[in-house]
Amino acid sequence: MADARVTFECPPSVRNKAGRIRTVGLEIEFGGLAGLRAAELIQTRFGGEVREVDPNAWCVDDTTFGKFGVELDIWFAHPEPRGAAGEVQTRFAHFAGLTAALIVPYEIVTPPVPMNRLHDIESLIDSLRVAGASGTEVNFLYAFGLHFNPEVPDFEPETLVSILKSYALLSPWLWHEINPDMTRRLLGFAQPFEDEYVRKIVDRAYWPELSLLIDDYLDANPTRHRDLDALPLFSYLDEQRVRDRLPREKIHPRPTFHYRLPDSRISEAGWSLAPDWNRWVAVERLAADRDRLNHLGELYLRRGGDREQWAGVVIDLATP
Repeated sequence: MADARVTFECPPSVRNKAGRIRTVGLEIEFGGLAGLRAAELIQTRFGGEVREVDPNAWCVDDTTFGKFGVELDIWFAHPEPRGAAGEVQTRFAHFAGLTAALIVPYEIVTPPVPMNRLHDIESLIDSLRVAGASGTEVNFLYAFGLHFNPEVPDFEPETLVSILKSYALLSPWLWHEINPDMTRRLLGFAQPFEDEYVRKIVDRAYWPELSLLIDDYLDANPTRHRDLDALPLFSYLDEQRVRDRLPREKIHPRPTFHYRLPDSRISEAGWSLAPDWNRWVAVERLAADRDRLNHLGELYLRRGGDREQWAGVVIDLATP
């Protein structure tokens, strides 16, 4: 079972501008367990109906939280268009899935879950572990991630800039604390921002309007493979601006940041979602403290550059 002593902390802004509890979507990668079995475990925990989408993908509709998805995380295992494939495509997808599942993870994609209900997803983690799901620590070929998609508190440019500044400043500390799996590092699925971009945005004078914020981000980060991916959020706010620059990138617009640094260590005894979630909360806490954010930005401009050394500075000065 997950360590009951670890609690899920709350960010400074628990509610969105509409007054509702903010939500967070999760993407949990795993091996060692059939996708259909994972879907059945979701149904057992949260109700709903299991529905096959294709030979390697399932939905669990009408659960407590909405629709869950479970699928093999590789494109060629899914016939196109889904649900309308011919027999040859379907057979190929089935065979491809059997082969790919040896090293490619299944992925559970949750619906938006209220931030005060993350402990319910923790209970699903325990069920998956007991059923035999494995994490990235089991095999050096695995590169399994845990992704959080936290709904933003609001869409004010100042709020979004604050979170980007905070994340850029805390990223070396996050890497130090999480110590991502080496295979994931080598594959480059979650690369940090380049120093030039960090220096640009942490300057105390950097508070651009939304259009310039997006343009600056796209100039420096024309990829979704960042440890904090803002493309889904910026596509939600101005899809045409993003698509004009990245017409072929796989982007799903949504009102969230996409935090993709943590590992999925689902089979590790005592592993919990809470520590990784609480590290994200630390990002939002710094973002909400303008004086501390500006001070740390000035310090970075004087002393930053070496990520390991900067992680030490952050441990001493910037974390709770």
